[in-house]
Amino acid sequence: MKKLASIIINALKGELQADAALFAQADSLVGAFTFDELKKALADPDLPEGQVLMELLFSPGEDLLLRLEEHLPQKGLSSSRAKKLEQAVLAALPIKAKIACHRQAGPPYFWLEVPAFGAMRFVRSLNLDSDMGEQIPSFLQKREKKQALAVRSLVRQAGIVWTGAFESFFLAFLEQANWQDDDFMHLVRKALEFTAHAPKNTLPEPYLESIILWCRMHLEQARQTKEELAGTNKETRMALGIRPAFVDENRLGQSLLAAEKIYGLVFGPILPKGSVRVSDQELNPCNPQDLRLAIRAMLKDED
Repeated sequence: MKKLASIIINALKGELQADAALFAQADSLVGAFTFDELKKALADPDLPEGQVLMELLFSPGEDLLLRLEEHLPQKGLSSSRAKKLEQAVLAALPIKAKIACHRQAGPPYFWLEVPAFGAMRFVRSLNLDSDMGEQIPSFLQKREKKQALAVRSLVRQAGIVWTGAFESFFLAFLEQANWQDDDFMHLVRKALEFTAHAPKNTLPEPYLESIILWCRMHLEQARQTKEELAGTNKETRMALGIRPAFVDENRLGQSLLAAEKIYGLVFGPILPKGSVRVSDQELNPCNPQDLRLAIRAMLKDED
């Protein structure tokens, strides 16, 4: 417990990155701001934009997550021990964090006294008491340590409440996947993402089939719409009542490719490809609205 608390406290005392990614997220949520406005917002938790920036700033990086993973029990901490760790970190306050600011005009960094809610948010975002499943930790223990820790960290961050069916699915995927492939970690993330967004009372095989058919259907619709729009101006499109497809084809294609690969590894030969002409009602064995929400949430969350 002391070692974990020490790692977290030192991370908070170290350099927190107000980098381009943070500013891009913040711009979309609270709008653009100057360096002085950034300092003011972070110093005043009563400001709505300050709360948003704190949420973004006090988020652990991958390096810290992996360092902590080395010192965590296989199945993580119990809720009571996670609470004690949080209290140990709070007891170390006040401490100051160096905020590295690489985008705004002004000094390259400033010091910020870490507020209690920022420290609590940081600790809780580590998901140290996350459900790790019954068999996943012991399976990973048999794998090469560095890779196993990376996968275990992703499982912990996914925050999934595992059912027997989905744990068996994920273990089968890990068993069949080539851990040396360049896209292995990407597929792990997608398998966890699919699982995290799965509607209640559904099973992995029909759920993945639904995702594949849904993605194929909407990519086909986007392709057909492009053909219909080719050579027409805006006025003609409006007169014909043709609307462009509101879909990010790149993200949809990435999700489709990952779903097909994972399905093939776990369940065998993939569904036939080709044009898909089915309705949302026909393509899925779960509640159609639940499926649509799950897929749209995945596309929204994807990097």
